[in-house]
Amino acid sequence: MTLAFDNMKVKEINENEQDLDDSFYITEDEEEIENEESTETLRDRILALQDIIPYATRKRLKKIVLNTWDNSWKIATVLGRVGWSLATTSILVGIPAMVAYDAEMFWTQLENEQKMHQQGGQPGQWRLVLMTSYNWEIFSLKDDRQLRLRKVLPTGQSFVWRELKDNEWTSVLYGSFLVTLKQLEGEYNQFYFFCHKVLIEDPDGHIQSLIKIWRQKDNAIADTCVGNRVLRLEPFPTLISFICSSNNNVPRISSMVLNICKKYGNLAGLVESEKFYTFPSIEVMAKCETLEEDLRILGFGYRAKYIHKTVQNLFNDPKFSLESLRSASYEETIKKLLSFSGVGPKVAECIALMSLDKTMAVPVDTHIATVWANKNGRKKPASVSPKLHDEMKEYFQSLYGEYAGWAHSMLFTRELTKRKRKAEEIND
Repeated sequence: MTLAFDNMKVKEINENEQDLDDSFYITEDEEEIENEESTETLRDRILALQDIIPYATRKRLKKIVLNTWDNSWKIATVLGRVGWSLATTSILVGIPAMVAYDAEMFWTQLENEQKMHQQGGQPGQWRLVLMTSYNWEIFSLKDDRQLRLRKVLPTGQSFVWRELKDNEWTSVLYGSFLVTLKQLEGEYNQFYFFCHKVLIEDPDGHIQSLIKIWRQKDNAIADTCVGNRVLRLEPFPTLISFICSSNNNVPRISSMVLNICKKYGNLAGLVESEKFYTFPSIEVMAKCETLEEDLRILGFGYRAKYIHKTVQNLFNDPKFSLESLRSASYEETIKKLLSFSGVGPKVAECIALMSLDKTMAVPVDTHIATVWANKNGRKKPASVSPKLHDEMKEYFQSLYGEYAGWAHSMLFTRELTKRKRKAEEIND
């Protein structure tokens, strides 16, 4: 009994000691850590690893990392500057080159399509060009009296120029070239152009010497010479345009020519939101079965029949070209032009002078008849018959010589300007 009791007591004591031993190594802080163990982050555990690496090693690694970062930053800075320089160079050089190449390809395409059109092929889709700003080229003149665009373009030589802005004219030339010319007031020693053809005809550059000779014979021509020139136009558009000039005025003739271009030509481009069209070829107009009817609807009147007959005449004679008359004599040229329907003496002289290089051609109209009458002390004739036309023409040819047509243009412009000023005074 006693032994059993004692054994039980010993066993109880041993169990108590065991409990004491187990709890001896667990503090209150450790119990708290165990309870909060689930709230420890990954960052906390990684930072705790630094104590594993010796301080000297950590310092060496930190230095390596900082040096690597500094060097990388310097390399990136240098590469960035090089890249910026290359990008800037590409913009300043590459883009203008691309624009120039694209423009060259555009005009080449227009030329090729125009050739196809003239040869009877079917041209492709023409591109629209919206020119809101121009890369103007400057054409310098010898002096400020050599050329005045306002005395040349809107004075009845050509009817295809449109003044979209003050002192700025635009037209389609040579089948597909869209051209804009500009001359600023007070800057008459130069003019600006955005074009691909030379328009001003001044063979041998001896206009100034001609003016000196003319002044000796006619001092009144002196003031008229300033800035006045004769254009060298395309023969076929010039022929059709001057057939329209019979009993007509410059604004209405210009409107007729524009309607022909709209009806039968190709769209060449847009300038200042205005559409410009090429002048149609002989073949295109000749193959239009309703040409005369269309022109009458457009307001050409009796001129529609003349244009239709002239176009058919040219189309049915493929061996002949109007351009060939540039190398023909003056007399031969006038004779051939008079064979076309709707072409009289005055119109033949106009075409010969302004498109076929016949500098001695003198078109006689009411303006020139006035000049002739004043010079000869005679009354201005009510009308100009073919005989009187030849008499007046021969008078000016004898007075001004081989380039009488150029002198005629200056006299014509002077009379036109006088009438315009007189009309303005009446309106005021």
